[in-house]
Amino acid sequence: MNKDTFNAKVAHDGHRKRERVKRTLIREINEKSINSLSYQDVLINGIASNLTIDSGTMANKKNISSKCGESFNVGDIVTYCGTPWLIMKADVNDEIYVRGQMQECNYRLRFQNKNREIVEYDCIIESASQYNSGEEAFKTITIGYNQNLIYIPLNDDTIGFESDDRFFIDNNKTNPKVYRATRVDTVTGTFNGVGYVILLVTEDQYRPESDDIEKWICDYKKPNEEPEDVEITYRNNAEIMCGGSFKTFSVDRNVTWELVCLPEQVDYIKTEVYDNKIKIKCLNNLNLIGATINLKCVDIDGNTGQLYINIISSI
Repeated sequence: MNKDTFNAKVAHDGHRKRERVKRTLIREINEKSINSLSYQDVLINGIASNLTIDSGTMANKKNISSKCGESFNVGDIVTYCGTPWLIMKADVNDEIYVRGQMQECNYRLRFQNKNREIVEYDCIIESASQYNSGEEAFKTITIGYNQNLIYIPLNDDTIGFESDDRFFIDNNKTNPKVYRATRVDTVTGTFNGVGYVILLVTEDQYRPESDDIEKWICDYKKPNEEPEDVEITYRNNAEIMCGGSFKTFSVDRNVTWELVCLPEQVDYIKTEVYDNKIKIKCLNNLNLIGATINLKCVDIDGNTGQLYINIISSI
C-alpha cells in the first residue's frame, strides 16, 4: 500500500483511533442487521425506513433500534405489519444507533382543529378509571363513570387541545360514548419539542344538538370561509346622551366586549356588562358632544361585531 492510498484510507476511517473503531463497528452492525430476521422495512411518519424490532413476549409493545446512522424520535408513528405504532421511548445517545420502544395504536382520534378542519390521528387509548378527573366540586374530587388516557403525537393540531374538548371514543358507531378532556398534558411526554400529548378524558353526555355522529365530531362547527358578523342591537339610534342615563346594547350570544375610546374620553365613559348585554353611559362633559366611541365584540368562534356610537347633547 503506497503512502497516498494509506492516507486516503485513514482519512476515510477517521484520523483518531476512536473514529476508526466507530466506523468499523457501524459497517459491521449494518451488514449483520440486514441478514437478521428482526430487520424490518417500516414507514416512520410515512417515510420508508428500517428498524430492528425485537418481537419479545409483549404483543403490543416492541423494543426497537434504528439502522446505524439513522434515528427516530418519541412521538413518531411507525407503520409495521400494516399497523400504526407510537414510539414511546427513545435513547438520547444516538452515536451508533438509537434504541427505544414502541406501542401499538388501538384507535384513530377524530376531531376539528382550530381552523375547523376535520383531522384524525392514530393514538393509544388505555383505561384510566383509577385516576380522578382533576376537577373539584365543593372541594370534593369528582370521579368520572369511565375514564381513559390518550397518548397522541404532538403536532400543531394536538398541542391546541383544551380541557372540556369532547370526542367520540367508541367502536359502536350507532350509539357511541362521548368523552370530555379533563386534563391536558403537553409536557410529560415531550422531549426537545417532539413527543406525544397525554389526555385524561372522562365519559360525558351525548349532545344531539351539537354532536354529529355521521361526521364523528363532537361540538361540530361548520367551517366558515369568513367569520360571520355579529349584529349589535339597540333602541332607536346608535347614540348615547352626554350626561344621560345608561343605554343597553345587546347581541344574540355570549361575547367578549371591547370599547375603544380616546384618552380624553376614558374617564367619562362608564359601562356595565351582564350576560350578552352591555350598558354604556357618558358623564357630563360638553367637550365630548359630537365625539364617537367604537364598540366591539367577539364570540368564542371568532365572529366579530362592531358599532360606532355617537355622543349627543341632552338638549
